[in-house]
Amino acid sequence: SYEECLRYLVSCACGDGNLLMNVGPLPTGELDPREADRIKRVGQWLEKNGEAIYGTRGGPFRMGNFIGSTRKGKNIYLHVSNWSDNAITIPDLPVKVLSASLLAGGEVTMTRENGMLVFKVDPKLRDSAMTVIKLTLDKSADGIPPMEVPKN
Repeated sequence: SYEECLRYLVSCACGDGNLLMNVGPLPTGELDPREADRIKRVGQWLEKNGEAIYGTRGGPFRMGNFIGSTRKGKNIYLHVSNWSDNAITIPDLPVKVLSASLLAGGEVTMTRENGMLVFKVDPKLRDSAMTVIKLTLDKSADGIPPMEVPKN
């Protein structure tokens, strides 16, 4: 499915890898319409969220059951695939977070509670397959060690 293909892509990026989509032509030289549709939909997602994939490295949060991350420069990109509650909670970072926003556009509310960062996004602004929250930091994200995300 489209959602599976997108999860594979994001999981590879969060794990510092890359993905080869095994798609080949039919005997007529055309792509299977279902495969073409999936690739097109992943491309549409990348048009809005590609900054969180292209040229990034795996972030401090490896892909888990609902969240992963990539990093580039002074940014961390949180990839959220499941909102079991109205918020996502991660351990506070060892650098200052200057801002949080949706990469595809929209507001994110960020609060600090008991050594954790809590992010809330209006359900209408979430992508049903994968929402990307962009964190802008005061320093490079390169030196942040791997961190565990609490189970959601």
